Amino acid sequence: MLNALSFKENEFEEILCDQTKYSKLQEFYFVNKDYIENILIIINNKDQIKKLIEDFSKIKYKYTDKSILIEQFLKLKNKIPLSTFKDTKYCLSDIHTIDIKKIKQTIYLKTLECEDLLEIFQKTTLFSKKITICDPNLPSFFFDFKSYKKKIEANIKNCIYKEITLKNSFKSESYKISLKEILHKIYLSNYFKDELNISIYCTIKDYEKNFKDFYYQLNKKLEKAQQNFTVIKNYINSVENEYQNLRKKVENFIKETLKDVPFKKLSIEIKEYSIKDSNKNVNVLYNRYLYAEETDTMIEVRMGFDLLEDIKELKKNNQYWIKLISPDHEKKMNNLEYKIFQDYKSKDLANISSKY
Repeated sequence: MLNALSFKENEFEEILCDQTKYSKLQEFYFVNKDYIENILIIINNKDQIKKLIEDFSKIKYKYTDKSILIEQFLKLKNKIPLSTFKDTKYCLSDIHTIDIKKIKQTIYLKTLECEDLLEIFQKTTLFSKKITICDPNLPSFFFDFKSYKKKIEANIKNCIYKEITLKNSFKSESYKISLKEILHKIYLSNYFKDELNISIYCTIKDYEKNFKDFYYQLNKKLEKAQQNFTVIKNYINSVENEYQNLRKKVENFIKETLKDVPFKKLSIEIKEYSIKDSNKNVNVLYNRYLYAEETDTMIEVRMGFDLLEDIKELKKNNQYWIKLISPDHEKKMNNLEYKIFQDYKSKDLANISSKY
């Protein structure tokens, strides 16, 4: 849902009689016709739509050519009573929102200011109670694995065992700032903020590979060790333990990032990175997007949700863009993808396949 219309009693006859009003409605229709099923109709109360249709049926024969346009709107399923909104002052003035012709094309981040980007996210989620962020690589930059590995290798070289854990990476701050700001702005503008549920779907695929490779290297080192045997063995166990705690660390990182945003509910699901498509004999991955469920609006996001921090650098990068996903089959595929992926289950590092 990217746009909305509000109608009051007897307004259809006014529109049909007044060429200026009719032209505005006509223009609205042609701008949004590719997305007509997602238009939201706001009515005064739940009984009004029946009255609107009855009134319209009495007058439409007078305006045969023009009445077809009104009928297009009356057929739409998305009709919400004005009483639904707790703060009605915005309903009739601020709801005509985004230039659909613009957003259905790929928009490169280098062409947008932060405020424009946030406005797109806000206005495409205005009327949804459930919003999903799906990003398989979201945690990729949360933690500094290189530093973690380097410290362990240095301690082994110096025959020292000291417990070492994954620390937040420098890049993690960008994700924190961006994710929090995007969802906070969405919360502030949402008409149903008291009922707003946020779901975040991601994977830990990159870390799994890193841990697996390092675990393998340490075991090879242990096989050849003539000294430091105990230190290496302790670090093998330590790496295994740290990997087993990884899921919880990712969940805690996201919760900590969003702790000040008062959603009704925040759910975080760690999924497997791919599934086998038996029909095509290939691995199926899922895309990165923000999805507003009730109004069926989806925005694909590339390359990540670290969209607001260091905006000068992003403006140099053609790989960062957003785009409205419009064809029904594409939306359906993306929307269902994260649901069919299995929940991630930690495995013993020794049992993880070496194929990536």
